[in-house]
Amino acid sequence: ANSTYNRPPASGNLGSNFLAPLFMIPKDTDQLRVLLEALPVAAFACDGQGQVLCFNKAAGVLWKRSQFPDTPVHFCASKSLWSTAGEFIPKDRGFTATAIRTGQLQGGLAVMTRDDGSSVIVDASSRPILAADGSVQAVITTLVDVTARWNSERALRQNQERLQLAMKSANLGLWEWSLKTGETFFSPEWKRQLGYE
Repeated sequence: ANSTYNRPPASGNLGSNFLAPLFMIPKDTDQLRVLLEALPVAAFACDGQGQVLCFNKAAGVLWKRSQFPDTPVHFCASKSLWSTAGEFIPKDRGFTATAIRTGQLQGGLAVMTRDDGSSVIVDASSRPILAADGSVQAVITTLVDVTARWNSERALRQNQERLQLAMKSANLGLWEWSLKTGETFFSPEWKRQLGYE
């Protein structure tokens, strides 16, 4: 009696909310915390107004906090949010807040500043749980730390750019032939050197 269920529409048209998790959102935060602890990633839950209700241990580790401050926390418990391009994102414009406003799944990459000043890059997904009347009852947000992957990909891109610059500066052409697939690659500089461009 203390819970409501998120159900797909009864008609043949399942709508976009069909993909939302089909579980009940307990009004008791202890039950909700147990539910979040079962997830294999960092996760937290907000009510329909954005107040963070609870978070799992993985989120506490990611945020580097074990409890909330005395004042209510809204939308996210990180110190601040930034885009991967370095633009500040006000918390009321982040993925969780947008999911509450739109009633639709939101997500992407963001840089999260923690209380100790360190930062992590997270892949966030905020999924609204809708009440029977279509209003947002709650939002479950999951966070996956992708900092190492992001840094590796960035280093790889930088190394590729350096190699291309060095090859162009040295007037070197490159060609490659894969014995496994039979595919060949010829750099633009190689083609120019041989008069093909």
